[in-house]
Formats: sequence, C-alpha cells, structure tokens
Amino acid sequence: MKMFGNKVPTFSALCKSRKKIPFWIWNKLILSTTELNHETVAIDATGFSKTNPSFHFVKRIDRKNPVKSYAKMSMLFDINKNKIIAIRARVKPAHDIRDVKFLVGKAKIKTLLADKAYDAEWLHEYCFEKNIKTIIPKKKNTKKDFIDGNREKIILMRFMEREI
Repeated sequence: MKMFGNKVPTFSALCKSRKKIPFWIWNKLILSTTELNHETVAIDATGFSKTNPSFHFVKRIDRKNPVKSYAKMSMLFDINKNKIIAIRARVKPAHDIRDVKFLVGKAKIKTLLADKAYDAEWLHEYCFEKNIKTIIPKKKNTKKDFIDGNREKIILMRFMEREI
C-alpha cells in the first residue's frame, strides 16, 4: 500500500481492528467467494485454547491453577473445490452437531460427509428433507433406525423414489 502512496497503520493496529469485525461479516465474505451449489462437502469442528497464561501470571492473581477455557469452531468445507463454505465459532464449549443447521443452510449441497459425532436421526431426516445424501458412520450402541432398524435401506429407497 505504501507503494501506491497510501498510509498504512502498524501491523498491531491492523490486527486489533480485524478482531473488531463481526463474525457475520466474515461469513458474508466467505459466501461471496464461493458458489452456492456444492457436490460433496465435509463438516467438522475443532476446539482450541483461547489463552495460555503463564504460571507467573497465575501466581500474581492469587489462583492455584490457570484458568482453562477454549473456543469451538465448526466448518463446512467443499472437498472437490478445496473451499471453505461456512464457519461458525463459539466462545463456550458446545457439541459438534449444534451448528449443523446453520452451516448446511448456507449452501445447496448434494452429499454431506461427517464423523460419528454427527450421527443423529434428526440430522439424517433434516438432510433428507433438503435432498442431501448423508455419509456418516454410526455411533456405537445406538438404535439402528427410527422406523424399523434398517436406516440405510430406507434412505436409499427414499432417494430412489425421488429419482423416478
């Protein structure tokens, strides 16, 4: 920017102002760089530590143990185009499946890939209503299906009926 004759603030000023931008604006920017239709997408969440205080600081504030907290981020990712479709961040811990409706509602998807944490009947039903095929491994010790214990067969039959 200096090459073009513009004044550029210091790096720390840019970082501080970046942190003030609301998350919904970041999601709008992500959506503006991607298409609306996606063939195969994957969803997953991760947690990361917000702070890592030193033991000197912990002693200074008269605490026995450091304050431990972390943030949770869920992301929808197009695996064919290697593009992020949507992101949702939470300051407090939450289950991975909590942000699925928000993320899946951001784009038109044909196939959703997820890990065992996302295996819930309501999610399969929600995706079926939106014409999304789900590929999610089963959790251990769960009921086989909400109807008669044959989920894969029922879902396959429903999709085949729609194609005819």
